[in-house]
Amino acid sequence: MKSFGKKARDQYAKLPKTEIPGYTFFEHVKKEVQRTENVDRNHKIQAMNGKQYFLIDVIAHILYYLKEKTLKEFRDSRLYNSPLKAPDIDWVITVPAIWKARGKRMMREAGYMAGFCDPHVTMGNLEEATGRVQPPPKEELNPEKLSLALEPESAAIWCKKMIDISPGGNDVKNYLIVDCGGGTVDIATHGIIGGHVHELAPSAGNMSGGTTINERFRDFLSHFVDDPGFVQYFSVSDVVERSRRKSEINKIVYTIFEDQKMYFGSAEIEEDSFVVEFCPNFARSFSQLMEGKSVKNVTIEDEGTQMRLSHAKMTEFFQPTIDKIGKLICDHIHTNNLASKIDTIFWVGGFGECQYLRNELEAAINRDFCKGEKKIRYSYPPEPKLAIVRGALAFRYDPSVIQQRKADATYGIACRIPFDENKHPIEYCVDDENDCSRKWCKHIFSTFIERNESICTNEVFVANYSPVRSSQRVSRLTFYSAPHTNVWFTTDRGVTELAKMDINIAGYGRDRDIEVVFDVTHTEIQVCARDKQSKNEYKIVVDFLFSEQ
Repeated sequence: MKSFGKKARDQYAKLPKTEIPGYTFFEHVKKEVQRTENVDRNHKIQAMNGKQYFLIDVIAHILYYLKEKTLKEFRDSRLYNSPLKAPDIDWVITVPAIWKARGKRMMREAGYMAGFCDPHVTMGNLEEATGRVQPPPKEELNPEKLSLALEPESAAIWCKKMIDISPGGNDVKNYLIVDCGGGTVDIATHGIIGGHVHELAPSAGNMSGGTTINERFRDFLSHFVDDPGFVQYFSVSDVVERSRRKSEINKIVYTIFEDQKMYFGSAEIEEDSFVVEFCPNFARSFSQLMEGKSVKNVTIEDEGTQMRLSHAKMTEFFQPTIDKIGKLICDHIHTNNLASKIDTIFWVGGFGECQYLRNELEAAINRDFCKGEKKIRYSYPPEPKLAIVRGALAFRYDPSVIQQRKADATYGIACRIPFDENKHPIEYCVDDENDCSRKWCKHIFSTFIERNESICTNEVFVANYSPVRSSQRVSRLTFYSAPHTNVWFTTDRGVTELAKMDINIAGYGRDRDIEVVFDVTHTEIQVCARDKQSKNEYKIVVDFLFSEQ
């Protein structure tokens, strides 16, 4: 791996055409995890050159690169008498609140592949996706050395520290954290009770991060040159030339326009002073067409090499994103009856530094919720884009800082219970294998916890189940989740299969109890099972990344 982030984009854009085939470039890798609802180990991502790679492999290489950079920093600092190995360090990976169990599990397994928990792991070159990737690990080495932390929750922990040391901090009782990043916007809602932090509502979020503004400009630009999506511009047979053109568009949209976006967002500027300079090849391809265009609030200058956007036009790019974020916040407050409780809102994240964004959102929130004497304070910590990483470290140091959480979904397991013709659909009725007079109802959703239910730290849910057949040697436990309450069957609307777990069971008969312990009090769902007859406990790796195929 050569480089990461903005540096990677700039370096790739500057490569001579003859060197492009030697590099592979990926854009928005993290967003791909959220975009794919049923992401699994075999999910592929396309590089700029059109080649396909396994997403989990790409993420693992990124994490390996960051891990090695970190270890080098420690070595160069000479703070330790002997070189540190990866398992000597407690690692924390932050994830958006809207990520489901699959996305979180992918980050953990990628962390294992990157060697966060095993000092002997090395990674070679990234290979193209062929066949299928490896199955889940049968056992996890030093899993406690790797933690996942929710990004808005991490930011909330850091803001709590700022509250504790700030004048007037005692006035903050219930607060909302709005984490505006490049890809996602996440919300956490916390209250301080007896000096401890309690979650007041499940985290919420959407995909309305800052890059949606860049994507809107990209869409506008492609229509401006009469080539929606740049389909024609990219349809060249030469793979290297196609990669160069894609890189060029990326530079215009995510580097050159990004600078103007940040300039616009930093203050209220009323003049037409937002200039996007085109890359030379793009200008040569479209300058003649663009110079003949007449579009309100847009001017083509300098022989088609730059585009001047008015303040009104920049507002058009921003407004849909602001509206979606505003709706997310207001819906979250309304849905969870928080209007009378929230006294402070903190803005964090890189996009959260945008002054224009904050001004517009604060005005919208005040219109909706600040009636009469009701006032909401708005604040952001120093360097708000670092609030997440600082809070994540504080969380790893003391996870008990969060005393109570709210369940973000309804969780349960599939099972069978005696059939009741007055309650159960007839098509779910199955015969008992040993007693044909006995009937069972399949597809039952046995609930562990319902959405929005309060869960104390380290509180777990225990339930007992028996095998379906007397001769059964392996019991497959299938876990499900739903975004709503009152779930009765695994076939109900909105219910999705979450994970599978196979355990060996001893003996014979149906009176062999399996005890299942289900823990949702942490960032990741944890499950273990115990065969009560043999007393064996199975800490089997639960497969959240099983393939639907």
